[in-house]
Amino acid sequence: MGFKVHYGKDDETVNKTFCGKDYKLLNPTQFFLETFTLPKYPKNHHEFTLGIIVGTMSIGKSNMIRYLADLANRIYKDKLNAMYVKDIGAGIEGAIKYQNYVQFMAIDDAVTSGMDSRRSMSQENVSLSERFFMIRHELEDAYPAGYEIILLGTQDYEALDKRIRKNAHFTIFKNYYEEVEYKLQFDFEIIDFLKAVTDDALRKHIFEARSFCVGFTQIGDLVKLYVPEVRPADVPFIKHVDLTEKKQLITEQLITELIESQSLELGGVGAAHGFLIKRLESLEAARYIRFTDSDRTKIIYIARYRIAANSEGSNDDVKNKIKNEIRDGLKENYDWTGREGVSVIKERIRWELKDRGYDTQFLGKAFFNELIDAGQYYVYEKEQELREEKQIKEKMREAALEQQLTKMLKSS
Repeated sequence: MGFKVHYGKDDETVNKTFCGKDYKLLNPTQFFLETFTLPKYPKNHHEFTLGIIVGTMSIGKSNMIRYLADLANRIYKDKLNAMYVKDIGAGIEGAIKYQNYVQFMAIDDAVTSGMDSRRSMSQENVSLSERFFMIRHELEDAYPAGYEIILLGTQDYEALDKRIRKNAHFTIFKNYYEEVEYKLQFDFEIIDFLKAVTDDALRKHIFEARSFCVGFTQIGDLVKLYVPEVRPADVPFIKHVDLTEKKQLITEQLITELIESQSLELGGVGAAHGFLIKRLESLEAARYIRFTDSDRTKIIYIARYRIAANSEGSNDDVKNKIKNEIRDGLKENYDWTGREGVSVIKERIRWELKDRGYDTQFLGKAFFNELIDAGQYYVYEKEQELREEKQIKEKMREAALEQQLTKMLKSS
């Protein structure tokens, strides 16, 4: 049953005028309550509902997620976990960690979370997409029965994996873009409505317009919607569930293997990144866990630090080594006037740390401040050096003028 079946009563609609046209908007509360309500709770399997919310920044996707989570919370109350997760792997880990009858998972940027159609054959994409479609079976291994509601937020509908688009039970468009016209079945009344909503919400910054959108179901029903605003405090979300223990164990394993491989000593940071990428592709335990460029950089930093600590001795020796590297980089890679402020020094130090594979998070704030102090002292030295050079040049110029004047007097 689709949206259209549930509506038609006056008290379920809101009348709104856009660009001189009157539109009747439907409140989808009843539809979603029915969508999220199980007639009978499963005993030996997992049920599944998938929704997609499409919209650009500042268009109201977060309010849409809160609204749907609030409806699910009305039904299941303390039997519901509502989670923001960075990808489906984190969602599964969170569901296992916080076991409950119903798991409500919101993935805010699905395209960068292993569901990108343009990277459909990448190792990360294949692993996370495979895990997405196996989520019910994976959770059955942890506990026998349950219900998962998964919402995927995206700014680019076409970039989302095609299999996910085809299997969504409902899709919400918060704003217009040209490529979506075919999905809206070239219904020009709905397209014009979405264009008007987009113009009011984004160009004119009319907040009320961000409550309006267009939805369609898996069987093709199309409807114009009004979504009531929900305050963040009304929904009891477990914030940003992430992979923790398993990822930390794999991280420690990769650090040890990286040190033993001598990739850093023989090939530097580039070779270390290459080594880690290959290991992550072959490591079965890391198959469903997302390791980003930043994750690899942190692993490389820790490995470098441990290598230096073992070869150089104390932590002070390691710190002095890093300070000397950064100081040399500041000397070689930048022109200095001696008048640079702290913000410029910080930025240049960060670039030097990044180029060498060091991560400021792992260095710690105290040591980073030591680097800033060292950078400020270098700028002071440079200022003194430039001042002395200027004084020498002025003396040379005065001496040359005096010599020239003496010659002129003698010739006269």
